[in-house]
Amino acid sequence: MSGPGEPGPTGTTPRGDGSHRASERWITCAAGHRHWGAFGAAGMLISTSGSDGDLHLVVRRALWVHEGGTWSIPGGARHADETAEAAAARETVEEIGPLPEFSVLSVGTEDCGGGWTFTTVRAAVAAPFSGRLSAEVDDVRWLAVREFAGLALHPGFRDYLERHQLL
Repeated sequence: MSGPGEPGPTGTTPRGDGSHRASERWITCAAGHRHWGAFGAAGMLISTSGSDGDLHLVVRRALWVHEGGTWSIPGGARHADETAEAAAARETVEEIGPLPEFSVLSVGTEDCGGGWTFTTVRAAVAAPFSGRLSAEVDDVRWLAVREFAGLALHPGFRDYLERHQLL
């Protein structure tokens, strides 16, 4: 769920090579909501089974991005030429580094009510892996859902967890 609130630390936008400027920008949907990603956005909720139950990979968004300082799943703007699943995987790699082999458990798309969508790809991995920090992510953790209670969750992530009775 990357999306800069302001220009990045160096004064440029993320991935500022210009190759996907059409998609990586703010838009206002038909309902008047402001969103990052002209073609919607996607993220990946990665889970693994542990001895005490399922663990989920969450990231703390860097302060300079939209909803900075909140915990969420890695993700961001979808490019016009990619599927939501590809966008979720690409954004996850951009934000936390290479992914191990994973299985897609489900893909769900939510519409904000104004035509803009966010797709959550739920994926499973065999074991927790180490994610790296990036300009958009300042912490990466594997947590059980019960540990989410003390975190400042991204509003969209909190809504997703509540809608799917995970929180």
